Amino acid sequence: MKKIKTSMLAMATASLLMAGSAHADWNWSAGYTNISDDDDGIDISLSAVTVGVGYEFETTYDAFTVMPELKVGFGVADDNVRIADTNINVDIDRYTELSVRANYQVNDSFFIYAQPAYANLKIDASANGFSESEDDWEFGYGVGAGFKASDDLAFELSYQDFDGTDVVSGTVRYFF
Repeated sequence: MKKIKTSMLAMATASLLMAGSAHADWNWSAGYTNISDDDDGIDISLSAVTVGVGYEFETTYDAFTVMPELKVGFGVADDNVRIADTNINVDIDRYTELSVRANYQVNDSFFIYAQPAYANLKIDASANGFSESEDDWEFGYGVGAGFKASDDLAFELSYQDFDGTDVVSGTVRYFF
């Protein structure tokens, strides 16, 4: 099943590359994301690396754009949680996010945005030879700011909230 999903993702990515090569509004992103939650006194902090693809649509107002985006990622830093004298290792198996950003270009270099999103996080937890997975979709919202270093390159920092789970991301975005 993983091979089928990987093949489908590769085909979709290839078709996006071919379709987007004639447009200047396509963009790719790569980022580092920290996901943290403090529920019932259990503090969990996990990290993921993400890649994304988006398409920026111009509006009738020059300073505003709208950008749907798809991000996928995988865990790079796990966490250990102690519950009832048991040490539990928690890590991210995968992260998927669909969002629509409303961008406002403050000046030639600086922009801000608001971003409602729908995200899926699959977490694996293991302790004493046992393993359990949880897979959950949540709606969330976020805000962010970015700096355009050139017409093709931007650096972004964002904060999102998914039902009390904090998501902080640093991203590099390439426009083509």
